[in-house]
Amino acid sequence: MKINKVVIGIWIFLAIIVVAVIISSTPKTYSNDEYGFSIVSPIGWKIEENFKVGNFTSIVIFMGPKENDFTVNFNIYSESTKGLNLQKYVEFGKETLASVPSFKLISEKNRTINNLEGYELVYTIDVKNKTLEFEQVILIKNGESYAITFASLEDNFDKYISDFEKSIETFKFF
Repeated sequence: MKINKVVIGIWIFLAIIVVAVIISSTPKTYSNDEYGFSIVSPIGWKIEENFKVGNFTSIVIFMGPKENDFTVNFNIYSESTKGLNLQKYVEFGKETLASVPSFKLISEKNRTINNLEGYELVYTIDVKNKTLEFEQVILIKNGESYAITFASLEDNFDKYISDFEKSIETFKFF
């Protein structure tokens, strides 16, 4: 009788662990009613709304692993295009980035996310003796731009970019 209680206790404990592992390994869908979009986060990444960096406040930031004193992340930021179309808005953004002395454009191309035309920039910038690599996808809807920007240390870019790519493909407006 005592052995059965121990066995049942072990099974209950194992079931709790399995449920906890399943919950922590399930991607979370982030939805924002104010801006009208949703996106699935990478598994295990922390989600924080209204994250402020310098003069900018992102709608949301997804924070992944921390390595070499930098947390891999991507954020979504929105602002008015002030009437600019995608091409002109991207050109304005590239001019702004080019004013950063360490800015290096690696690649750029048209990018479609869920049937919405966008534009992708990949670039590096040196920040506090570290080279960061970014992939930024810009989408425009109803006169608002949505910059979805992934950031990692340059050395870790290839390690984490697939997490970002899986998430960004789930981005949709509703």
